[in-house]
Amino acid sequence: MAPSGHNTQPWKFSVEKDCIRIFPDFTRALPVVDPDNRELYISLGCALENLVIAAKCAGYDPEVKYFPAGEPDECLSVTLKHGNVTGDDDLFHAISRRHTNRREYNKQQIPAADLKKIESVPTEEGVTSLVLTESGAIEGIIRHVAK
Repeated sequence: MAPSGHNTQPWKFSVEKDCIRIFPDFTRALPVVDPDNRELYISLGCALENLVIAAKCAGYDPEVKYFPAGEPDECLSVTLKHGNVTGDDDLFHAISRRHTNRREYNKQQIPAADLKKIESVPTEEGVTSLVLTESGAIEGIIRHVAK
């Protein structure tokens, strides 16, 4: 249920006892549009985050290890430990509601109050949300991304 480029779901899971490992599935790579597998790895991060959110909602304290010793280079592991953990139920339920909408945008402006809510969403330390609404700023981002 995690987002992935063209819905390729480029991951494999290995489940043992209290440990879940996530590996990239390079047979689902998109070399033409993602030659460096950047988007593939972003998709793995999305799958990992969904797993962590679900584990916390189930009362586990997930311990994430990136590239654990003794595992293939691309492996991520999540060890599930019982703990006194409370997850974000709203975020957990949002996972199953996430979907892709490829329809044309209706060009309706988003109310300023909603944009403020988006900007106020808590993020990790050192990360902030910035909503751009002015056409000049948006065009600047488009030019940067297109490079």
